[in-house]
Amino acid sequence: MKDTSCQWLKRNGIPYASLIVTNGRSKLKVIREMDLNIAYFIEDRFEYAMEMAEAGIKVLLMEYPWNQNCGTHHNIIRIKDWKEIRKIFSRY
Repeated sequence: MKDTSCQWLKRNGIPYASLIVTNGRSKLKVIREMDLNIAYFIEDRFEYAMEMAEAGIKVLLMEYPWNQNCGTHHNIIRIKDWKEIRKIFSRY
């Protein structure tokens, strides 16, 4: 899974510092165990996005049919595609 994801990111010109695969474990738990300082998290599942948002992490939630009618949180920013993500990060 990790190799496939890395290849996809490279093929689409999306830079990243590291890629962490959680293999079904809580993403937030893994972040805390690794003592990572994460400012933004990209996600497509609302449940994971809410967990991160409630922990104070800003989440870029990819818009998909399975998360359209879910709630909201002040740390969740809904986005349509990777172009929007690039635009957000180009500010930094």
